[in-house]
Amino acid sequence: MGCFGLVGYSIFMSLCSGLIERFELFQKYGIRNWYILAYLALTLSCIFMFFFPRAEVVLSLICICGACFAVLFTIPLLLLSQYHANPIYRKKVGFIVSGEI
Repeated sequence: MGCFGLVGYSIFMSLCSGLIERFELFQKYGIRNWYILAYLALTLSCIFMFFFPRAEVVLSLICICGACFAVLFTIPLLLLSQYHANPIYRKKVGFIVSGEI
């Protein structure tokens, strides 16, 4: 059953990442709201899996965990790319961007 859980997790993680990118959901609803919602959904699904450790429950909730982890893994990289795209950052450390150390 663990293999099916990993397959469901990875499918929902890739689907969620694609939907976030396609519909620009972070820009529409805010990064902080998505981050809080993902942690809340992940916490509730893990608590529910802890109290009801049946295969059906775990396999259905692991898909929610995949979607939540897609959000939680995407947000730090998005914030880092916004930081590096800032013109003030480029002006301060322009020599590092050009490859000179």
